[in-house]
This record gives sequence, structure tokens and C-alpha cells, in this order.
Amino acid sequence: SVYLRPETPEDLWHTYNLLQTGDLVRCTTLRKVVKESSTGSTVSSKIRTSLTIEVERVEFDAEGGTLRLSGPNRAENAFVRMGAFHTLTLELGR
Repeated sequence: SVYLRPETPEDLWHTYNLLQTGDLVRCTTLRKVVKESSTGSTVSSKIRTSLTIEVERVEFDAEGGTLRLSGPNRAENAFVRMGAFHTLTLELGR
């Protein structure tokens, strides 16, 4: 296990070069959750949750200072079903 909190664009660049297809990455993220009441009305809220994805694609944005990791969810989660595709965004200082 490696814990990462990128503080410089160079940290993101090195992470981009280290990650490979098939790696598992766990990250805290916000997910929009929609709940439906018995009357049919819906209420949406953002929930902070931890996801583990299997990396399929890595995109580095030097100008925006972000690294986007995409792939299917590989750990059971109350809000995201197994195998659901998700994109995690790593940002400086987060």
C-alpha cells in the first residue's frame, strides 16, 4: 500500500508514470445518491465514500494539475455497485 497526497505537479507526473493498467487504487470521492420515497418523489444528496477501482485509463492534465484514473469498481460499496465504471480525480493538496 502507498498513501499519496500530491503537493506539486511533479508528484502527479510521477504518479502518472508509476500507475499501470490493472493496478487497484482506493480514493475518497463524492457520489450523488438519489433516494426515492414511497410517494415517488426523489431527493438527491452527495455522499462521501471510498472507492477502489481497477485502473484502465490514466490521464494527466498538467495545466489543470489533475490526474484522472478510470476503471471499474472492485470493492463492495453501499453506494456503487461492483463493476460500475468510475473516474477518480487526484488534485493537488487533496
